Amino acid sequence: MDSKQLRELTNKLKIQTLKQISKEGKGSSGSCLSCLEILIYLYFKEGFLKQDPKNFRSAESDYFILSKITATKALYEILKEKGFIDSTEDLPYKLSKDVNGVHFSLNEEGLGLPLAAGIAMGLKVKKRNNKVICLIEDSEILNGTTYEAAHLTGKNKLDNLLLIVDNNYTPGDAKLTPGSVDEKLRACGFRTLTIMNGHSFEEIDQAITKALTFDDSPKAIIFKTIKGKGVKFMENKSNYYYSPLSEQELTMAINEIQN
Repeated sequence: MDSKQLRELTNKLKIQTLKQISKEGKGSSGSCLSCLEILIYLYFKEGFLKQDPKNFRSAESDYFILSKITATKALYEILKEKGFIDSTEDLPYKLSKDVNGVHFSLNEEGLGLPLAAGIAMGLKVKKRNNKVICLIEDSEILNGTTYEAAHLTGKNKLDNLLLIVDNNYTPGDAKLTPGSVDEKLRACGFRTLTIMNGHSFEEIDQAITKALTFDDSPKAIIFKTIKGKGVKFMENKSNYYYSPLSEQELTMAINEIQN
């Protein structure tokens, strides 16, 4: 896909995601929009994520773990677009392995990196070359399970693991400060890149391409993103982060995305 096609796809999936969240009356609108370009790149970059919708659990499949479960609705829309599922109607609110294209059920954040680390270690033992990619929310680094898994990953030099951080930090978020995610991951033994625009497909491509050249250590890319990206009245507004839009707000959002 060229840049125009990727942007058209992004707008299409933004609208579908917001519509589905509003229809169900639950979901994290702002959270889905902060990482949508990253998810689209992972799934639509030709030859990058090796997964066959008809044989998803093949031994050759790459692993993608969405630890940031507030973006579940966005992932479901991508899985539908890629042919893993036929519909996003009546799917579980939280990630479920019963959905084709999802490796593990997760009902809270902070559990994805421990799973990814375990998978990466197992693949090393079996001498297999599958990619292991985990996407976390920046605040997950404050979670004990995530931080311990980061230490384990660094100690064992799991260079087959790529950690992606959706860094949609705004002042007042949890106990984070600018740069603290990078500092913590480096202390755990990760090689890190910090990218200032996590909504630019060009920057996403350059960052992931570079990170995959890092050997002998796990790698992490920290993408600076904006909550509710693409809808001005939603951007960096915490009240839209964990909630659906009203009917009037949905109409406004769709009009802005389309125009």
